Amino acid sequence: MVLQSEELSIAVLAERGGKIISLFDRARAREWLVVADHDLSGPADGSKTYDEGDLCGWDEMLPTITACRLPGTDIELPDHGELWRGSWDLVAESSTSVTMCISSDLGYTFERTITLEGAALVVDYRALATGTRTLELLWAAHPFVALRPDTRLVVEGADEFIEVTASGERAPFEWPVDGLVVEEVIAPLSGRKLFARASEERVSVSFIDTDGATLAWSWSSSDAPWLGLWLDNASLSEHVVAAVEPTNAGDDSLEVASSADQSWVLAPHEERRWRLYVSVLSELAGKERQERTK
Repeated sequence: MVLQSEELSIAVLAERGGKIISLFDRARAREWLVVADHDLSGPADGSKTYDEGDLCGWDEMLPTITACRLPGTDIELPDHGELWRGSWDLVAESSTSVTMCISSDLGYTFERTITLEGAALVVDYRALATGTRTLELLWAAHPFVALRPDTRLVVEGADEFIEVTASGERAPFEWPVDGLVVEEVIAPLSGRKLFARASEERVSVSFIDTDGATLAWSWSSSDAPWLGLWLDNASLSEHVVAAVEPTNAGDDSLEVASSADQSWVLAPHEERRWRLYVSVLSELAGKERQERTK
């Protein structure tokens, strides 16, 4: 499925977990997402972890990122959740919008509508509890953004950055006021996972290339009160990449989120809706924004 305007082209694969495989800035011929180096036809290989197979494009994570148990049960949740592994159903489509959904045996339906409005995407989400059990959920968008040399990441509306190690240890991380260039901070062949708590109603993350080309993400803190960031200097990926992850929790584990009262709790037949915005900015606007951060 392809959505296209004068400014943007978006490609989505329903059968591959609803993965957005391309976010292409047509004016600057700039592909913003990491492009797969392997065949994406059909569902992902369920025997592999996410890191072994699908480090590309933009996936949705639910009901967890780190493999753990569903709170209050003995049910083991898989690595990076369920959504990226399954085939989604097409609900509605037009030249500028597509709605897809997937249902889980855990007792929920997840629905996402992508609407292309010129140089911007409006992404609407809906999670509905369909079973008899009250559910706890952790959601995160999970796009791999392909970085060019010296691409700068600028965060607004979030602070108190924390680095979380693979062993679960947490330590303060000082985010530079003027933004961060991954290869200046992250050692080669290594990566870091960060979380930051929203400090304002509007949270935004901008990726600014040296030529001014800019990809901006924004959302309401009432929808997603946390920002997760995976910064990778050719550790898991072959190139320098970053994953910007709006989320409802300050950890990748649903169990940890539940213990911190950060999970979403849905009673039977209850739903939750939220929204995310993504846009490409003009070269001039990108340069002006970069100047303001200096």
